[in-house]
Amino acid sequence: MSGADASTKTQTGTGAERGTSKDGTLDRGNERPPTTSDAQGLAPVSTTTTASTGGAAGTVTSTVGGAPQIGESQLIGFERQLDWKKDFVPVEKPAPGPGEWVDAAETFAGIGPVEVNLVLVADSKPPVFRLVDNMIVRITHDSKRSWRATWIQSKPKAVRERLLHHEQRHYDIAALIGRDFFLELMQLKRRTYENQAALQRDLETLNSSIRSKAQAVQNRYDEDTEHGKKQDQQDRWDKMIEAAGIEAAYTQKKPLLEVLGAAGITF
Repeated sequence: MSGADASTKTQTGTGAERGTSKDGTLDRGNERPPTTSDAQGLAPVSTTTTASTGGAAGTVTSTVGGAPQIGESQLIGFERQLDWKKDFVPVEKPAPGPGEWVDAAETFAGIGPVEVNLVLVADSKPPVFRLVDNMIVRITHDSKRSWRATWIQSKPKAVRERLLHHEQRHYDIAALIGRDFFLELMQLKRRTYENQAALQRDLETLNSSIRSKAQAVQNRYDEDTEHGKKQDQQDRWDKMIEAAGIEAAYTQKKPLLEVLGAAGITF
């Protein structure tokens, strides 16, 4: 709830890969509806296995010690700044009366489907596989589904900015969790796998430890701030998000979940 002269609220449908704080359902904000293999509403991480011959193993980035190098893999959409006009559909809604809180905006952000590829390591006996360095994790914002009440534009600039800031932080939470997932995914390039099932076990571990926590984080953010109404709590979350390093796409000060845990917020 983003307060504007104590008379407006923002209902956010933002989930780092799913969900909404408006009605509690867990499938809003998805890039696609949940499937039978996507029971938690997460966009599944799919794998394909390809064989390589000759020097093709060179397409796999591997490291010994230190952080893995970033090659073809990409984290897309991390630094996006939301804009009322570009990123939200205007919707006619009654303006709030004195002391009244009404729906002001709704945001749909998420982490898109992730595809990773295994390649056979040349001349390996017994045969083993490694991840190809072409993984892509996308932070998404659905500008066709996200909306804002038209009366927002009639409010003072400070009020408009306050409302948008709360929405931006929902996107930032999605971006940070997506980044933390991406960086842990990159660590898997160091490993070799006997088969696709072995990789899938590691991917499921990452999903459960990072990616699946996203909606709970979004919900807690709205609960603590009352959708932005409580400025002291908004300031607190702003500091935690900054502490996680929202300006750093391929590096991190600290994982967001670690920062929140240090503040007593656990999932």
